[in-house]
Amino acid sequence: MDEALRAAFRATRYCFESPAGDLALRVDTPNVALRALLRNQQAHSAAVLTAFNPQAVRRNHPANLAAQAQLRRDLSAAGFRLLAGRNEDPLRQWVEESFLVIGIGMTAARSQAARHDQLAFLWTDAASATPRLIETAARE
Repeated sequence: MDEALRAAFRATRYCFESPAGDLALRVDTPNVALRALLRNQQAHSAAVLTAFNPQAVRRNHPANLAAQAQLRRDLSAAGFRLLAGRNEDPLRQWVEESFLVIGIGMTAARSQAARHDQLAFLWTDAASATPRLIETAARE
């Protein structure tokens, strides 16, 4: 992944509505509300996953919605708890639907991101509650 794309992921806000209120996550920034949510859910970790715009290439909305629905089915079938949300750049020119996947481990999160052709995802452990950018593949 080139530095411009990496910077775009880092500048993005990852927003979710949780039972305890709104969550706005940022890469490498600890989040007290996320820590409380994971503790309340008795979860050891979480990830932010999307199926929108594979390989960071824009595609039409119906195709994105179909892919996101498949991701929801995949995650639900695996038994994960999901919070729906969105990933948005500071100017809101790039907005994607996403899920905060509660209780997913790093290996499963990487597998789901790769299955849906994503370049990266966010992952955190409950102790740090600090979302980290995890790259899944190099862009060709």
